[in-house]
Amino acid sequence: MLKGVFGAVAGLMGLVFVGAVGWLLWQQAHEVRAPRDPGVCWRRSANGTFAAIYRGSSGIEACAGDLERIHMRTGESLVGAYQGRYIFVDKESIRSADRLDGVPWRLYFDNQRRSLDKDLNAHDITITTKR
Repeated sequence: MLKGVFGAVAGLMGLVFVGAVGWLLWQQAHEVRAPRDPGVCWRRSANGTFAAIYRGSSGIEACAGDLERIHMRTGESLVGAYQGRYIFVDKESIRSADRLDGVPWRLYFDNQRRSLDKDLNAHDITITTKR
């Protein structure tokens, strides 16, 4: 009797495991990935597509600065990308993560952001998109 119960439980656990692995693989296959083009700074639109805002960017910090400039002018929260990493710019912080739902880390801390904003205001540089 117990042997049959343990067999049924083991079979059920096997099905749960296979289902969980399948779900994880499906999730990864359907995840929207940040563009990986070298040196290109991207901005993500509301519909999830990416548009290049600058080609020839020197790094993720420079791209974050370009996105911050847009944020300063529009006041809107932005999602961008640089070489496969997401960049999030809002009134609270400038952060980056490997995935949209990943754990973000700060690119600029408060004092660094104030300095960046001061420089961006002092050098009213126009963003150009090179295609």
